[in-house]
Amino acid sequence: MATYIADRSWAAEGNRLSALENALDANTTRHLLHLGIGRGWRCLEIGAGQGSIAEWMAATVGPEGSVVATDLDTRPLVALASRFGNITVREEDVSIGVGPCATDAGFDVAHARLVLGHIRDRQKALRNVIARLRPGGWLLIEDTDFIWLQVGQQPIFPEPRREPYFRVWRAVASHMSRGGYDLYWGRNVASALYQAGLEDVGGEAALPIGSRALALAMAMTIERFGNALASSGAVTIADLQACLADLRAPDTVFTGSPTFSVWGRRPCNS
Repeated sequence: MATYIADRSWAAEGNRLSALENALDANTTRHLLHLGIGRGWRCLEIGAGQGSIAEWMAATVGPEGSVVATDLDTRPLVALASRFGNITVREEDVSIGVGPCATDAGFDVAHARLVLGHIRDRQKALRNVIARLRPGGWLLIEDTDFIWLQVGQQPIFPEPRREPYFRVWRAVASHMSRGGYDLYWGRNVASALYQAGLEDVGGEAALPIGSRALALAMAMTIERFGNALASSGAVTIADLQACLADLRAPDTVFTGSPTFSVWGRRPCNS
């Protein structure tokens, strides 16, 4: 079973997920439109979170189409399903298995964002999803790669804010890594899709510069794990407070880590 270090045990986790959706959704929908999503499509949204992409899919495919939204904790999705007659919500762990499309004809597109980095046997998870695609159906996987940790600094301006941020973020990232999250999975997504047998593999890496939405989402991620790190002595409360104040300052220019968006198509003869 997948283990997610950022589970719902933190009271503000829903707000953090909403902040990430606000920062990342425009890029995701752009790629889904590139793949051709439209009226009548059957969609699978894996790790639906607060439901923003599932909602967008439902509006895009219309009543002729359908969306299955899955997560380990589906409570935030219940209200969404009641508003959209073409959304089905399922509690599901992609590392164990994926249920069929409602029509059993296979999904036209499946999407997972910031999900597979938590899973150790990613090839099994990919096989579980691909088996539910129709022949010729698309898979879009999006995951971050925290390459700045290997570079040794992150280009944040004004420059005096770089070192305090990086000291705290490095501690948070180490904590996430110990909890099972692969900090550098993003760069390996394309290889994984090739190995899984997909065709027409392509994609891009987006490096956000000056994104206030992402800076605020990162502040909440640091808040999510910060108190545990302060208790362990990895950072001080003063470090945390200074870092969070810098991220939330309106004059901070934040350069995020790249998000790799990679797609591939199930072979038509499979």
